[in-house]
Amino acid sequence: MQIRVIRGLLSLFFLLSAHFLSAQSLPTACRTAANIVYTLEKQHFQPREIDDKFSTELYQHFLENVDEKGFFFTKQDLEAFANFRLQLDDELQQGNCQFLPLVAKRYRARLQFVDSLLDHYKTATLDFSIEEEISEEMLEGGLQHYTATSSALADRWRKRLKYRTLVRLVEQDKPLSEAPTALLQVIQQLNCQLNELIESPQAANQEIATTFLETLPLLYDPHTNYFAYDEKMAFEEELSDNAYALGLNLTEAKNGEFEIAKLVPGGPAWKSNQLHQGDVLLEVVLGNEEKLNLLCMSLAEVERLMHSASIRQITLKVRKRDKQVRTVTLRKEKLEVTENVVNSFLLKGDHTIGYIYLPGFYTSWENDQAHGCANDVAKELLKLQLAGMEGLVLDLRFNGGGSIGEAIDLSGIFIDEGPLSILQNKGEKPETLKDFNRGTAYDGPLVVLINGLSASASEMFAAAMQDYQRAVIVGQPTYGKATGQVIAPVEVRPGTLTAQDAAMQSFLKITIHQINRISGQTHQRTGVIPDISLPNTLTFFAPREDDYGFTFSGNVLEETIPYKTLPSLPLSQLKARNDARLAADERFSQVKQMADALPTLLETESSYPLEYHEFRQQYLATQAIWDSVDEEDSQASTAFQVVNNAYNEGILEADEFKKLLNDELIQKISHDRYIEASFHILSDLIVLGK
Repeated sequence: MQIRVIRGLLSLFFLLSAHFLSAQSLPTACRTAANIVYTLEKQHFQPREIDDKFSTELYQHFLENVDEKGFFFTKQDLEAFANFRLQLDDELQQGNCQFLPLVAKRYRARLQFVDSLLDHYKTATLDFSIEEEISEEMLEGGLQHYTATSSALADRWRKRLKYRTLVRLVEQDKPLSEAPTALLQVIQQLNCQLNELIESPQAANQEIATTFLETLPLLYDPHTNYFAYDEKMAFEEELSDNAYALGLNLTEAKNGEFEIAKLVPGGPAWKSNQLHQGDVLLEVVLGNEEKLNLLCMSLAEVERLMHSASIRQITLKVRKRDKQVRTVTLRKEKLEVTENVVNSFLLKGDHTIGYIYLPGFYTSWENDQAHGCANDVAKELLKLQLAGMEGLVLDLRFNGGGSIGEAIDLSGIFIDEGPLSILQNKGEKPETLKDFNRGTAYDGPLVVLINGLSASASEMFAAAMQDYQRAVIVGQPTYGKATGQVIAPVEVRPGTLTAQDAAMQSFLKITIHQINRISGQTHQRTGVIPDISLPNTLTFFAPREDDYGFTFSGNVLEETIPYKTLPSLPLSQLKARNDARLAADERFSQVKQMADALPTLLETESSYPLEYHEFRQQYLATQAIWDSVDEEDSQASTAFQVVNNAYNEGILEADEFKKLLNDELIQKISHDRYIEASFHILSDLIVLGK
């Protein structure tokens, strides 16, 4: 199973990492790699033996991450590297650095080869009437699918250029006569991306160095990662409820231009009164000097650089809808990260149900005394209870986790004091994580809504609620991550510190413990299984823990911790009632039909015709199916009305910006079939409990 370095998204084929990672020479990268191994040996929960097996795995995954799709290297190149397959462990332990320079030299040569191919096709004609196809293997690559020779690689590029040209034609609804123009646009973008690597050997070396450093820790587990300083800051900001931001989101138009998709009310972009939805980005300048070449970059890369923690000022040149061009300079301001903020509402129907959406277990990493998400949830609970809430839906869908401390505090809001989870640290006896606070903030009916992207701390919370029989867990199996990490600086091996090493600020996110449920069981890889399942299609799009390489299998503890569960919930009755509703609900029937059909659909996408009319027919038919996978309802729920509590209503009347965001959330909640299903389940629980 392949492990993949994820550094944003690729515009077409690869990403230039030199923009946002601290530059490292190849010898420096080799020393850093040795220091990574040294650090992980000391701190990782399950450090690995650095032996020939490790060397083989590092060799394979590193090369696949350098050239994941087989656009550059051939099997002939692999033969030149083959002597190092069993030697990388020795290089790491002895401080040698021969492999990376060899790969970098070949990489630069292959960049030149591909550049010459692209120059050829600027004037050559591609025949889109030929009955031929391109296989999924050609598009996805992998070492086993590398071409044997340079001539075979050239033919693969011919087919890939045809494929990308056809995609551009169909997505922009252009006729075949526009193929030469579309091809030149594809080549222009690729040339733009290649030029920086070709013209600067240092940039190509940097790509090799960064990929090696990011691949290495992934061989320990998927959540042990290498960070440059900027990436560390960005990661911590993602887990905070406040961050410096511009207050705008981008999207990519069909013609490839980047447009402003949304302005965050109250943000710098909004307050400038010069930027609007639909404005087209012509130029982006970071700080006072670095101008981004938008043609060369993907949307994800542009957004990542604009949102970098080290950049405080950005200048945008935009084209307005009336074709006027404006230049606007924005300074980031500390904004509430709406993606991490607790929101609560009342769902008023046959019963008055409270609804709280918690997308992340955020905390303040800089201030131990500051309040995090658990405190915010407690405040919202008080408001909802004053408004006459009869039961609560706590929505943890898409909650990727965050602070374990916040998960413990949140659990304590709903259960009396007692053990919550078991923490296993390296070489130590299991430690029980407890809620030491007597009493609860809310002891009424509770539904916890989860899905396949509920991970880590959210799984820990859901598991505790399930083990205590405190809540009905509804939705789909969670992600399956039962490990915890810390961010720590890369330690330097004694006696090896150089001036270059001292100047480099690099960090590791390190897995240091495993989490077990209080029953001794583990949800590692399997996830928390809901008490009541709701059909969905997310399973086919979102990877889970078990889909990655080098994941812990998780171990069940023999010694269990005594704890007192609450009275049993009427799960069989709730499930029967829910099943009856779903069987009569056309919306969920369609979701189930789509979920059943998707495996077959994915198998049919194993190859693509390269004749224009056949490609267009298949592409549009496939796109129509994907477009139909929409789990947001066109009509608002008739089961309830979404309203604010009186306290929040008063705040919204005085804050235009927050009111706009609030209106968007109400619209989203009222059209969410999974919230509606949870409303019905909770209503049943209230009735059955009387």
